[in-house]
Amino acid sequence: VTQRRQSRPNRQQAPGQIQRQAPVRMPLPNDQMRRQGHAGILGFQNIYLKGQIGMTIVPEITNSGGGNENTMELDPGFSFTGGLGIDLENNFRVEGDITYAVNSIEVITGTGNGSSFNTTYTGGDISSLAFMSNVAYDFPTQNRFTPYVMGGAGLVGMFTNDIKADGTVISDSSDYVFGMQLGAGVSLPLDDVTTLEATYRYLETQDPEFGDQRGQPFTMEMSTHSFVLGVRLKF
Repeated sequence: VTQRRQSRPNRQQAPGQIQRQAPVRMPLPNDQMRRQGHAGILGFQNIYLKGQIGMTIVPEITNSGGGNENTMELDPGFSFTGGLGIDLENNFRVEGDITYAVNSIEVITGTGNGSSFNTTYTGGDISSLAFMSNVAYDFPTQNRFTPYVMGGAGLVGMFTNDIKADGTVISDSSDYVFGMQLGAGVSLPLDDVTTLEATYRYLETQDPEFGDQRGQPFTMEMSTHSFVLGVRLKF
């Protein structure tokens, strides 16, 4: 028994001796991990492209001036949006986009081009091309869905495309005016690159001025409601 006890090694650490451990590599923060996976565009990180398609609803339009005192009801239309943005990593995003929208004429009531109408026998459409700069804010959440709000302003081209009533052409004209939009939506990231989004947007512009077929000017009061689905691709 004595020999076995003497042959037992001393497992106690000598005084003053420090045991060395291999250094532990700390994980990178989430934003740095995301940046490592994106090459960026022109040296800028967190750049994204976006595309949207949706339905556009235009409330009743009121026209006035030059013998064109009428209202127009429009069918629901569609819109296409393309844009480029940057995620500032503080819940804010800054972006620019271009949106094309078009709605067909359904009913015209009143006077147009100097004549009186109350008809559904109509033709033509009203379209717009909006160049907007936007700021969006993403609300922090604890789940995958991220609600956000946005607002923007820019230049909007408005076009009356061969608008007719009872076979008579009323207007085929255009104007460019200042416009503003507000919106809200929710996004769902599928991975570090792709994010789906659903958005509601309200757009209102200054009253554009058009001309009828006689060259008489008239103004239009118009706003739009858009419900869109889209995707963002981050680089």
